Amino acid sequence: MISTFRRAPLRIHHPGASPILVDLVSRMDQLVFAAAPIGSRITCDPAPQDTDEDWLLLIAAPAKDDASALVNENAHDVLRAAGFTQDGQPDFYTGKDEGEFRSWRLGELNVVTTPSGEFYERFMTATHLAKRFNLLDKSDRIALFQVILYGVSVENLKERERSTVIDLLLGASMP
Repeated sequence: MISTFRRAPLRIHHPGASPILVDLVSRMDQLVFAAAPIGSRITCDPAPQDTDEDWLLLIAAPAKDDASALVNENAHDVLRAAGFTQDGQPDFYTGKDEGEFRSWRLGELNVVTTPSGEFYERFMTATHLAKRFNLLDKSDRIALFQVILYGVSVENLKERERSTVIDLLLGASMP
């Protein structure tokens, strides 16, 4: 589990990180606990060059009391002030919206924010597996993420997605 306690500000040291993202995380200071590159540029080999740059940020969760309930919204305010717009809706991906993530876009930079350490860990697990299995087909990556992030059952995956993901998860297609 990701620890949400840290003393020094988070710094992005990934060589492919957009200067906009580096500046954004710097401005968010204590609102960002972890940041990682995600998406097909990370999971696919060879990495596609005609896709957006995607990042996952673990942000401060809103507290229960009224005085600190604005912490989470402040992270989103920083994104809006930097020119990002909310892109898509979580219920499009999950069939529900329990506040686990928000997707933001500025040009070719996509930032997914989550206040949930558990969601962050599941997302990074799915990213690691997509990379390990080198899932080049987008529908295969989507199916893998649906299973890991949301517990989608095999019966609810489309037929093409079902066979590849089940083979991978059972080890039948491992090199």
